[in-house]
Amino acid sequence: MAVLMAGRGGQEEENPIQWTPPSKRFLSLLALLIERGITPAEVLDDPSSPQNRAALWLADEDPLSIPLDTSFDHAVQRYRLVALYYSTGGAEGYWIENLKFLSEEHECNWNDGGDVYGLGVHCGFGVGSDPDEVDKLNFMANNLTGPMPAEMWTMGTLRNATFMQNGLTGVVPESIGELLHLEFICLGFNGFTGTVPEQVGELTKLTWIGMDANNLVGTVPSSVLQLSNLRNISMAWNSLTGTIPSMTKETNPNLRWVYFGNNNLAGPVPPSLPPFVSIVDLPGNRLNGTIPEGLANLENFKWLNLGRNELTGKVPEFLTGVTSLSRQLRLHQNKLTGTIPEEIGNLAKLVRLDLSGNSLNGTVPMGISGMEKLQILHLQDNELEGQIPESLEDLLELNSARFENNNLEGGVGSICGGGNKDIFERATPAQLVVAAWVKSQECCANAVQSVVMGLGHADPTLNGAN
Repeated sequence: MAVLMAGRGGQEEENPIQWTPPSKRFLSLLALLIERGITPAEVLDDPSSPQNRAALWLADEDPLSIPLDTSFDHAVQRYRLVALYYSTGGAEGYWIENLKFLSEEHECNWNDGGDVYGLGVHCGFGVGSDPDEVDKLNFMANNLTGPMPAEMWTMGTLRNATFMQNGLTGVVPESIGELLHLEFICLGFNGFTGTVPEQVGELTKLTWIGMDANNLVGTVPSSVLQLSNLRNISMAWNSLTGTIPSMTKETNPNLRWVYFGNNNLAGPVPPSLPPFVSIVDLPGNRLNGTIPEGLANLENFKWLNLGRNELTGKVPEFLTGVTSLSRQLRLHQNKLTGTIPEEIGNLAKLVRLDLSGNSLNGTVPMGISGMEKLQILHLQDNELEGQIPESLEDLLELNSARFENNNLEGGVGSICGGGNKDIFERATPAQLVVAAWVKSQECCANAVQSVVMGLGHADPTLNGAN
């Protein structure tokens, strides 16, 4: 088509710019996408939109040339994925792995060629799934950038979706509630904004939801914690407010992991939890009140982190009876008072104990010496007094011990006596870290630091041991 344009001197001249009219197949596809409610007309009418580009490719460039009259559902499945490709930087070369997108292969083969746990698109993943229907997407750490196209949030066949560690932006829309077969979704470590939609609570098959490390605001919808199949919920490192909704045996019989750390949540720690919860990780919020006794009823409890909150009261004695605690007990930087229970030594499997940054008084319990698996012991910044038990030297797994900013006295003269370097060279890592924090043994603190460095047991927490 010739376009007349004004030339120099007011004369009209022809500029032979070629314009190709849209194909009938392209127009038919647009009409079907609008008619079936897949994509709004105003989006498809924009030639720069990912949806328009995807439709143009599918209609005129796709080697498969899927028949629109007899295989429209197949065409829509392929269209959704191509829209994702154009919307998140695939065409601009941002993706680390292209994963055969826009190739002649069936979209079920748009992956890295590995098993169902590999990157890309997978079909027939779930039990009873159609082998030609997409039910799993894994784009973990593939540098997807920009907003997800709306069409991906209504892909009803999807069961498993992993998009963590990318550069995705935009909101999680209410239409996520249409993913009724969804069992697993991980959107963590992206740039999603807005709130957690209440409609997530409509995903009754959901077992795992991860939205941590985004820019989400608002409250945690109570409907999400009413999902009876839910096993893991992780929304840490956001800006969520309000209180943590209740979780009970009746509403969440399958719940195992609870991660809401590093938000702006307030109110009490949930007073009761389903019996099979093994991880409760709620640090860096504004939780207040005392530590609830209901935690003692958890049957397979391994991990409790309530650090950096505003909790009051004592270190509960009932926690010393939860002998399944094996990974962490962290109550640091709260407003706890009183003494450390002597029975703390009952937690013989515990790897990390952190009670630092409170107002605890009394002595360091001798019972800690029986915690043979202990690797990290942090009791600094309290009001403890008396002797550091020499028996802590027998904790052979210990690699970080901190006692500074207390009123403690040295109890490791057998290590520091005389400043004999040969003794340091024979000392265990546990003996060295204990010695390094005994302020009354200034004669050997520097030597301990140098020997620790020399033996490869350096710990940045040893800096400033004097």
